[in-house]
Amino acid sequence: MMKVIHDKKSMIAFFLLGVMLSTIFPIIILSHAESQTTSPFKQVEQGMHVLGVKCAGGMTLILKAETAMPFCVNTSNVNTLVARGWAIMTSDFTTQSLSKLNGNFSKASHGPRDYHLMFLVSSASPQYENNLAVFAKYLQRGDSLLVEGYENSEPAIAQKIQKIKSMMLPGVNVKAIRIYNSIDDLTSNVPNLPRGFSYIGYDYEQGTSFSPEFTTNVTRSVAYFDQARHAVSQYNLGTGENASLIIMPPFGQLGKSQWNWGLAGKHTDIMSIQFQAFIRDDNFLNYVVDTIAQVKQESVPAKILVQVSLVPARGTPQDNLQAITLLHRLPIDSFLVFYHPNQTSDLEQFLSIVPK
Repeated sequence: MMKVIHDKKSMIAFFLLGVMLSTIFPIIILSHAESQTTSPFKQVEQGMHVLGVKCAGGMTLILKAETAMPFCVNTSNVNTLVARGWAIMTSDFTTQSLSKLNGNFSKASHGPRDYHLMFLVSSASPQYENNLAVFAKYLQRGDSLLVEGYENSEPAIAQKIQKIKSMMLPGVNVKAIRIYNSIDDLTSNVPNLPRGFSYIGYDYEQGTSFSPEFTTNVTRSVAYFDQARHAVSQYNLGTGENASLIIMPPFGQLGKSQWNWGLAGKHTDIMSIQFQAFIRDDNFLNYVVDTIAQVKQESVPAKILVQVSLVPARGTPQDNLQAITLLHRLPIDSFLVFYHPNQTSDLEQFLSIVPK
C-alpha cells in the first residue's frame, strides 16, 4: 500500500516538473544559446542589422514573433518555438528574397493571405465612386478603408460611413479619418470636430506643403506628437468618441538620423511608417525589420502600419505585392497602400493579384 502511494506521489511530482519545464522551455534554450556568443541585442546595438546577427555553431537565428527582436537558439529547437507561435524563422525571409530576385512571385505561390490591407479614400476626388467600386469588389474581412472627407456634422459623417459599409463585404472596417499636415492646424481644429471620426492623422514629414515644424531631433518630434495626442484627447472627451492618433513619419527623412523609433512609438497610438520610397531598395527588408524591432521592443502597445505605394515612381502593383509578401510574417498590424485617386486601374490591378 505504501509503495502505491509513493508511486502516485512520484507521478504527480514528475507531472508538475514537466509542466514547469514546458513553461520555461524557451527561456532555458535562449539563455544557453546566448551564453555561447555575443548577445544578439549587443550586436544590434553595435549597428548590425537584425537579420545579420551572427550565432555560434549549432545555433540558429530566429525572431521573436511579438517583437521581431533576434535570438540565437539551439537549431534542434527552432521548429518547436515556431510551432508554439513564439518565433519566426529567418530562413523564410531568405527563401522569399531569393524568390523575389528570381521573379517567382506568382499569385499561386502566395497562398491564402494572413495579413490585412488598408487604404485611404477621399470623397473629394472625382474618382471617388470608381475607387469605391474597386474596394467593394476586392477588400476582404479584416481590411480597412479610411474615409477622408469634409463633412462637418455628425449626421453627414455617419450617413457616409453607413453607405460605404453597405457596399463592402462583411468584416471590412470602414472608418472616418481627418488628416493634418501641421501641428498648428491639428491642435486648433481637432478639439472642435464633430463626432464620428475614428482616426486623426498627423502627416509628419518635411516638404513645402507638409510640416513646417518637422525635425530629425526625436525629443522635439515627440513634443509635437504629445501636442497632437492632447488635442485628440480633448476631442474624445468632448464627443465621447475613442479616436486614435496616427503618426505618419517618413523613413527616408528619418532613418539615417539616429531617430529613436521606439521612443516615438510611445507617443502615439498608431505609427504608419512611410517605407514606400524603398520598395526596390536592396536593403528594404533590413530597414523594415530593424525599425519594427525597435518600435516593438520599446513600445509594444503601439500598432504599426507599413506604408507602401502604387505611385509609378515608387513601385508597380507587382512590386507592392512582393514587398508585402516579404514582410507579412513580421508583427505588422496592416499594410497601408498609398495611391493617387486617379490610379483606379492600378488599384484594381494590384487587388486582383492579391491572394484571397
